[in-house]
Amino acid sequence: MPINFQFDQKEDLVRSEARGLLSGTEIIDHLRDVSEERDIQGHFSEIVDMSFVEDLELKYSDSVHLAALVELWQIKGHSLSVFWADNQRAKEITEFMLPLLRKIGINVQICSTEKEAIEFLGFLQQYAS
Repeated sequence: MPINFQFDQKEDLVRSEARGLLSGTEIIDHLRDVSEERDIQGHFSEIVDMSFVEDLELKYSDSVHLAALVELWQIKGHSLSVFWADNQRAKEITEFMLPLLRKIGINVQICSTEKEAIEFLGFLQQYAS
């Protein structure tokens, strides 16, 4: 199932939601789709709802493609992705992904709720000002 996203231009925020069996191909497609989004210009952050992810299917070869796309994100101005999940299984899947995401260069934070994720981003924006 694809990762859906919307871009909030006012907040420079990509809101993404993953569901079901999350594959490397879907993650690659998501990174490509966001990098090609015309409305994203300059700095942006992302909040990813992982609450409905049931499992993860990644191959080593996926990481090579992901790393190349992360470079495009960095050029486009990505600062941080905040993942959140409100159930134990989805939290564990997200935590399992964390080392790979960091290895390929994505700046990542994990939160337990959407509210916590939004507050974390707000704190960072205030701190940066």
